[in-house]
Amino acid sequence: MSQDLYQAEALVRVHHERFGYITQNAAQHLLRLLDEQNIHQGSVIDLGCGSGILAEIVAQHEYDVIGVDYSAEFINMAEKNVPNAQFVVQSIYDYEFPPCVGVACIGEVLNYYFEDAPGLKNLELLFPKIYQALEHGGVLLFDIQEEGKRLGPENPKNRIREDENWFVLTEREENLKKATFTKKFTAFHKIGELYQKSNEIHRLQFFNINEVVQLLENIGFEVFLTDGYNGSKFYSKHFVFAAVKV
Repeated sequence: MSQDLYQAEALVRVHHERFGYITQNAAQHLLRLLDEQNIHQGSVIDLGCGSGILAEIVAQHEYDVIGVDYSAEFINMAEKNVPNAQFVVQSIYDYEFPPCVGVACIGEVLNYYFEDAPGLKNLELLFPKIYQALEHGGVLLFDIQEEGKRLGPENPKNRIREDENWFVLTEREENLKKATFTKKFTAFHKIGELYQKSNEIHRLQFFNINEVVQLLENIGFEVFLTDGYNGSKFYSKHFVFAAVKV
């Protein structure tokens, strides 16, 4: 895997503080799905766990939670936020899954593009491993973005987010022919009286939704599609998958 993802503390902070509500809704969505399958205990694997928001909520309901993330900065924060969960710094595609009742992958984690396993190839490697690890009735919950235009005539397009101790400039650029989206981050994090500057580039690959559904069904999952978590809605071209091992 070739991307250095969320190594800058400012990016970790903005993700935790500005987008945590998505993961909170996803945690409630997952708990409801497990309850519908009459599953009330066991291990839940949180792929791309970030700062541990989902892990904290799910662990409060007596599940054993393991969080996996490529970012050591995220894992450091998660370990402080959820001391009763287990966390691993590793690519989700290299992780060896123990037996489990649920797997979550929240926040377009599966859209992240790696040159050594681009596009659908990553999912073709990952989904069978998850299926084998899940017990019958176990749930895989994730969201992905599909192909299609996102930016208007201004391409690339800039965005600034800021708070008291950090600010982040993001340049977003899409390639419709390759179905890719690039985010170039310049982040400044205040340390004492000075700011530390960091740069990161995140590359995303978008999917054909029907191909993802077909892949899951061919493995043996029963698939349910929605446009958001727990009643909340994403913007266009962003879908939630609930896949149950039957």
